[in-house]
Amino acid sequence: MLGLLLMWSVKAQANAESKISQASLLIQKLGEQGIVLSESESASLMLTIIIMAIAVLLSVAVLLTGVFGIRAANDPEKVTPYLVTSGILLAYRIFDILATILNQTFTLTFWTLIGVGIPALAVWLGVSIKQQRDQARMPGVQR
Repeated sequence: MLGLLLMWSVKAQANAESKISQASLLIQKLGEQGIVLSESESASLMLTIIIMAIAVLLSVAVLLTGVFGIRAANDPEKVTPYLVTSGILLAYRIFDILATILNQTFTLTFWTLIGVGIPALAVWLGVSIKQQRDQARMPGVQR
């Protein structure tokens, strides 16, 4: 596995030095295989690759939020990474909803509410854990 990663990094570095993007290289390789793409098909392929990369990043963020949440549940001193990742997910969901509203394609569904509700709940839980942690640090302060 490390060998494959090393080979990929060397190839990517060589491509970067020759000013060829990975996307252009992919289109060139497809052309060598007899698959000819028009300009609009190439643009669609690039857009699909970008969307898939964003989806992978969001999936990793959700996974990290879960891992950080488990750490925060076991040790309230480690709540900050959980709060940051859940805040990023909430901000993304709000931005996504605002974009659909501005594009006039917004529809309020159960999944929209779940998509905003779960990150909002995660942020609220993170803030409450942080407040409890801060109160525990201050001796003599009663609520």
